[in-house]
Amino acid sequence: MQIEKRPQDLTYAVLGYTYLGGAHGSAVDYHVNINKATGKPLTETVDTLKLKELQPILKKGIVSYIAPQDSEVTEKNLKNYLFLGENGLIPIPAHAPYLTPEGVCFKYQQYEIGPYAMGIIEFVVPFKDTNLLFAVQKCDSDTNSQDTTNVDPITQKWWDMMADIMEVNPDNSPVSIPLEELFHMD
Repeated sequence: MQIEKRPQDLTYAVLGYTYLGGAHGSAVDYHVNINKATGKPLTETVDTLKLKELQPILKKGIVSYIAPQDSEVTEKNLKNYLFLGENGLIPIPAHAPYLTPEGVCFKYQQYEIGPYAMGIIEFVVPFKDTNLLFAVQKCDSDTNSQDTTNVDPITQKWWDMMADIMEVNPDNSPVSIPLEELFHMD
């Protein structure tokens, strides 16, 4: 297990390898982003409705992954290296991209978009380039997850324990930065 730390969230990584017969085994690399303030997972880190708009970011990232092994790869000939569907679009990874201190990490499992020999394709998009990306935290009720006026004792204890590794207010509640809501789906 690996842990990425950012002031407002944690990312836990579970890495595994299995061999079920055949020519080789298979690695699995799965990450979970957790909001430190609430302890709840961030369920989405990219806007899946903007797949076409994400293509330049995905192409650039995948080229940066492949280029050290094959200097011939470009964004124009990238489709020759990948397994793409009929629409020719690079999909968002099956496991949600995760947050790192440097940006949003996209990680494609073996065979997900390329041959086994390519390995697990991984690249980080710096936060400054992530205008199409976002994170979602789902709440169980109509309450605002950033409201710190009526905090239960367990949450307060969690904040107190985490205060040394995150930005906090004087009461140890996490610093919250308001974001503009881009859209809402019911």
